Amino acid sequence: MNRGREVEKLQQALLELGSDLPRYGVDGWLGSETLNALARLLQAHGRSFDDNLDVVCDEELAFVYDLQEQAKRAEAARIPPERFFDVRAQAGPSTTTASGRGAR
Repeated sequence: MNRGREVEKLQQALLELGSDLPRYGVDGWLGSETLNALARLLQAHGRSFDDNLDVVCDEELAFVYDLQEQAKRAEAARIPPERFFDVRAQAGPSTTTASGRGAR
């Protein structure tokens, strides 16, 4: 895997996970920028699959894609604040006392 669609997929995953590819971005070429971004991501997660920094192994790809999928699921599960309705705002002034019981 030196260039092509699989490299673009890896580069896109790296970007979605917060890595920087400032010079070339998603260009489909497996160069030093992509390899360094991958190495930083793996290091940030305390992972090391092999000592060859010039090759992306299947385990590294699987790890990156798993992280990407986890991030997508977490984002999908997040409910935007504008979807909440605060019933307290509609209830008017509080009629509870400091003890939590209603006023008599």
